[in-house]
Amino acid sequence: MSIKEVTLTCVFIALFSSPIDVFAESRDMPHLQSSRFTTLKPTPNSTPYFESCVHDYNNLLLTVTNLGFFGSGLGDWWDCETGEPAPSAEFPAGTGIEHLNMGALWIGAVVGDDTLVSVGFDGWERLYEMLPCGEPECGLQRRSNRESDSYFHPDARSDLEYVAVYTDTFPTFDEWFSPVHVPANLEITQTSYSWSIPHAQDFVIFDYQIRNIGSAPLQDAYVGIVMDGDVGDTEFREFYLDDLCGFKSSVRSKAGRGLVDTIDFAWIADNDGDPEGSGFHAASARSIAGCRLLRLPDQKAGFSFNWWASSGNPWIDWGPMREPGRIYGTGGLGTPMGDRNKYYLMSNREIDYDQAFCRIDYSDDGWLPPTPACMQIAPGADVRCLLSAGPFDLAPGETKPFTIAYVAGERFHNDPMNFPLYMMEFYDPWAFYYGLSFLDIGANAVMAGRVFDNPGVDTDGDGYAGRFRVLVDTVGGEEITDTFYYAGDGVPDFRAAVELPVPGLRFSATNNCVTLRWNGLDCETFVDPVTRITDFEGYNVYMGKEPGIDKLGLLASHDLCNFVMLFWDDFSGRLEVIGQPLTLKKLRSIFGESFDPSEYPYNENGTGYERHGRIYWF
Repeated sequence: MSIKEVTLTCVFIALFSSPIDVFAESRDMPHLQSSRFTTLKPTPNSTPYFESCVHDYNNLLLTVTNLGFFGSGLGDWWDCETGEPAPSAEFPAGTGIEHLNMGALWIGAVVGDDTLVSVGFDGWERLYEMLPCGEPECGLQRRSNRESDSYFHPDARSDLEYVAVYTDTFPTFDEWFSPVHVPANLEITQTSYSWSIPHAQDFVIFDYQIRNIGSAPLQDAYVGIVMDGDVGDTEFREFYLDDLCGFKSSVRSKAGRGLVDTIDFAWIADNDGDPEGSGFHAASARSIAGCRLLRLPDQKAGFSFNWWASSGNPWIDWGPMREPGRIYGTGGLGTPMGDRNKYYLMSNREIDYDQAFCRIDYSDDGWLPPTPACMQIAPGADVRCLLSAGPFDLAPGETKPFTIAYVAGERFHNDPMNFPLYMMEFYDPWAFYYGLSFLDIGANAVMAGRVFDNPGVDTDGDGYAGRFRVLVDTVGGEEITDTFYYAGDGVPDFRAAVELPVPGLRFSATNNCVTLRWNGLDCETFVDPVTRITDFEGYNVYMGKEPGIDKLGLLASHDLCNFVMLFWDDFSGRLEVIGQPLTLKKLRSIFGESFDPSEYPYNENGTGYERHGRIYWF
């Protein structure tokens, strides 16, 4: 049991946990309306108020819009805060490595005798069918849960979030004034969330509330996200022509024991990581990004994953397919043209095999055999993929949710010779996959799910805290059990860290003196259900006349003595953090009993500690 005693005058105590990394300061510049697409036909009242803004508090610089798509088209849209061309999905932040042209919401349904699909962006014909109204208040609404932020809002749940509302209700026309889009009468409220805390800085969560604002029921509806990746350093010409995509259903669980975590993750990456010679460099696109399903519109809904290579050449326009003779409208078997083909792709309940394997004949499993085009597509191509869910029905006035996370991960490519050896010199996609790493992207995808719905937290107070496993270990001949929650209670939290338990506090007062005593056992040993780590850092003691941090003066700070361990990674060309902060006892168990980390600080004059050819700072 840990007992702390401090004798002070008129005091206030605050717990603090692990520090938060902030990648950008709050802005107070006025919103700037995007000047793109001003030639679109006006709405019945006015021109739609287009806006695009960047999630820039985290390590994934992702542009969001109020038109049903995210990404900036690689700089075609401008940041509402700076007025400069916006990054599309730059990761890690500051590297200039892009992972996305655009990702867009698709919604399809049967309405009477019609099959209708509304798209935020179609990835090929440049269709934009979801639009906001024409007033400035219809732009993106910026919010933050930080009280110090100029955009602080009491309803905000993350460090930075954007709220948009748009509809598909305005028919669009081609140059001959023929209708090219029939609306399904949908209104979408889109909220995107991002965090700067280290374990949650590599993803953005999108929550879509889909409402039927028409008078007709929407039957057998499907909703999905289409992604056009385009991965690489934009300084390289035609960097978008050599992407690979695939689907990862699960990863190894941190619970061990051969258990797995389901992630249902559609990903796109550069095919080889863009090495230079026999090694990687700062502009190498070694990372990976994609979309994870977090919440489906209906408990009975299933999902599909489809990918295709798009090209003006029908011979190269191809994707896996089970249905023979489907006419997609391009002359090829890839890009779905028109509402009926888009709806078919969303509703086919297929999980396509990964692109790298498309030269292999899977006709025994019901797939159409590969064509000669797969010789060119398997090593990398300009690909799109679609992750969709359904069916569900939507009655007039009814709203249903759809939640996804756009997730990025580092060090997907680790061997610059992996691709040329196993995808070019020899064709062995299994050996090629063995050389790829899903560790970081898998951990980030799992963490996105834990942030969305905190495992072990009974959010609605009904007595159910989620699904769990009881793990049993034997330590010193004794059995120790641990309840490992791997899923939440089904009620979204959108919370990246759980507050520490408040310690019991006692005080006594004498003339000009207050003595405080508290028991810190619960807060100092608390395991965060989101991160599964004990992240207690210490106590701060404040004094003042009013109970508010900005009104108090800091009198004392009792910090847990631990150290962040860093090293320079030549492959990524950046400083890397190793795991969680380590105590002095743990460091000495690694480096020896006489080791003193304070002798190796990371600063401009600091000298690192060398071990096995690697330099460390603390």
